[in-house]
Amino acid sequence: MDNSKVISMQLDHILLESETPQALADFYGLVMKMDVEVKDESYWLCSAPGRKVLISDGKSKSLGFSAFRCESQESLERLRRRMAESDTEILPSVSPLLISESDFSTRDPDGNLLCFTATKADGIASDKLSARLQHVVVATDDIKPMLRFYRDVIGFRLSDQVEDEDGNLKVVFLRGDCEHHCFAIFAASSKRLDHHCYETGGWDQVRDWADRLAEHNIPIVWGPGRHGPGHNLFFMINDIDGNWLEFSADLELIKADRPVGVWEHCEKTLNQWGKGKIRI
Repeated sequence: MDNSKVISMQLDHILLESETPQALADFYGLVMKMDVEVKDESYWLCSAPGRKVLISDGKSKSLGFSAFRCESQESLERLRRRMAESDTEILPSVSPLLISESDFSTRDPDGNLLCFTATKADGIASDKLSARLQHVVVATDDIKPMLRFYRDVIGFRLSDQVEDEDGNLKVVFLRGDCEHHCFAIFAASSKRLDHHCYETGGWDQVRDWADRLAEHNIPIVWGPGRHGPGHNLFFMINDIDGNWLEFSADLELIKADRPVGVWEHCEKTLNQWGKGKIRI
């Protein structure tokens, strides 16, 4: 992709669906140190500096949408024009947090909803338990059209890809700015949400979040470890619906001219320190 046409963006918020939305919102409020309020009588907004999660009634473990924030109004308009030129359907914004006339939505090839805005970012928490909502990951049973859409239409840049021994794509990591990825796609047997991630301030904060979770009897289900692609420290937990949450630190920052990395599809690629979670 021509870097002069790159549109810088970051993940702003996500919507999780749940069959018990109030209980799930209470979990995020208590465990993730987020304020909880009802929006439009149908959404629960869980928020803290640097992180916002909407929750609505629906099928548990489902991603309602992901909302991305462009760096400027001009960037948002360039994205809209590029989508129109590629005959991508442009829809009104579906997020109750995005109310500007310039905000809009679309669907990817799997039907996942995406929202786009140019609103300013929230501040980052100044206490020792900061955790910025940083990326979201989906699984798919047809990875190539998903990669083409996010790379060629949305304009994300490919940081790393994971291939099996026959050269088949198994994972792609896509970035919207200098951070290694704000979105990733895993090849699997079905289309679904894989996980979402909170970027902390470093190893000490990974430790402090683990201590907080232990206080609430929330076990770590994977990690601590270090990913190969992205090279970040991590551990993962489940919320009460079974959604995977990742806590991460020291995610790789990438220069524009860095070549795409190619990794072997194996446990060590997913976790340099031990067991990996191979998607099926």
